[in-house]
Amino acid sequence: MHHNGGRARLGLVTVLALVVGLVGSTSATAAPRDNVTNAGKCLWGGWRSLQPNPGTSFNRLAGCLIFALRGGTFSVVEPPPSSE
Repeated sequence: MHHNGGRARLGLVTVLALVVGLVGSTSATAAPRDNVTNAGKCLWGGWRSLQPNPGTSFNRLAGCLIFALRGGTFSVVEPPPSSE
């Protein structure tokens, strides 16, 4: 009988290590709740429409998560003026 319990545990340990690395190894405390909430905006493709600075964008999800977890705030993208 073959069990995947070891493989699942290894996957969980890997994910936890990545999250701890994203939050920062120099801090003994977890990321503030607002930072975690901001990081949630990056998920499900949200990173594609968020901007770290006006006129810039993220190349991948990891960049968005790191920016948010370290306390970065996203720029508000203003809609183009209407041509009436």
